[in-house]
Amino acid sequence: MSEDRDNIVTFEDDNGETVDLEILDYFFYDGQEYAILADTADLDEDSDEVPEEVDVFVMKVEPVDDENEDLIPVDPELEPEVLEYAGKFLNGELDDEEDEEE
Repeated sequence: MSEDRDNIVTFEDDNGETVDLEILDYFFYDGQEYAILADTADLDEDSDEVPEEVDVFVMKVEPVDDENEDLIPVDPELEPEVLEYAGKFLNGELDDEEDEEE
């Protein structure tokens, strides 16, 4: 990861430890925006490439205002289908039209 990235967010895990996650990409599913994130510890700070075998997290994007957004957990009822869609998105299995905001 290059030092000029501004797409790093910090969360607190269940043990009270802070975890830095990098926002890798955004996608739309069923009219809602989601973010795909990965732990910065799992990424190579000298490369913009994402390793093929890296764990990713998907969070729902909630706009706060024109410049800020909150990242919140995916609704548990929607989680399986959102994660399946995110996998297809990451693997390039979607047409451009399938990822358009509705």
